Amino acid sequence: MKQPEISIIIPTYNRCDILQRTIQNYLDKADSINLEVLVVDDGSTDKTQLILEDIKQKHPEIFNYLHQDNKGPAAARNLAIKNASGKVILITGDDIIPSETMLLEHLKFHTKYNSNEVAVLGKVTWSRELEINSFMRWLESCGMQFHFDKNYDPENLPPQLFYTSNISLKREYLLANELFDEKFKKACWEDIDLGMRLAKNRLRIVYNPDAIGYHYHPINFANYINRTETAGYYHAYLSQKHNIKMRKRIFILELGKLIIGTLLRNIPLLNYRGYGFRWTLSWYEYKGIKKFKKEFHG
Repeated sequence: MKQPEISIIIPTYNRCDILQRTIQNYLDKADSINLEVLVVDDGSTDKTQLILEDIKQKHPEIFNYLHQDNKGPAAARNLAIKNASGKVILITGDDIIPSETMLLEHLKFHTKYNSNEVAVLGKVTWSRELEINSFMRWLESCGMQFHFDKNYDPENLPPQLFYTSNISLKREYLLANELFDEKFKKACWEDIDLGMRLAKNRLRIVYNPDAIGYHYHPINFANYINRTETAGYYHAYLSQKHNIKMRKRIFILELGKLIIGTLLRNIPLLNYRGYGFRWTLSWYEYKGIKKFKKEFHG
């Protein structure tokens, strides 16, 4: 079998419904692109395994899946990278639906920038099928989840934009340098950590806004809170690992931001609500940071 041009790597955990749709969108592109799809089931307890076995039976030449005990997306991606065979690896999510031209745009940029030391970041935006609430609109542009709209040099993005929702790079380069740190057990900061380490090995990130992936993940403020606390925990780990000094957090100030933020969230103007979202979430990030420090520093 001819070596695939691109290997699509997808870690997944208990997301069988959207996963099946995401995979099918990639398989539909196999007539025009020499690809392989590699999914790692991170110990799912839903119908994920049954679905993956069915897809494997129908598409044995271009689809494969692996299973591991629940270790987190970092470990799942490492397993996939070691088993992939494509020249280019696209690291993405189980809820990122590729646009019609997303893969072609990634490959086009890898031809344009043919150095092994170049990664291509594609754009991620909410799926057009979702009803976008005010929190989702704020989250897309505030920088807490993605920061595509900030005025960066598109031919030399900072490593803090190594977003594994839609990024591709040469498999040979990855295997010769760094893989994900498996101490990150959740999908929080593990991609930025890898981007920072690869930047020390001369990786350059270029941005292709036409390589669009549609994020099919309805979310509201209430169910984002737990993620923010987890993000605070792993942000503290990232900062310790890279000797980054975090700004000092004072309990009474964080509590005050929580109270004011809770009030501002109820004002029906997006600017005020944005401050309310950010200040309230700051409290939960603070809780995550405190939890990390307690576990590792007593």
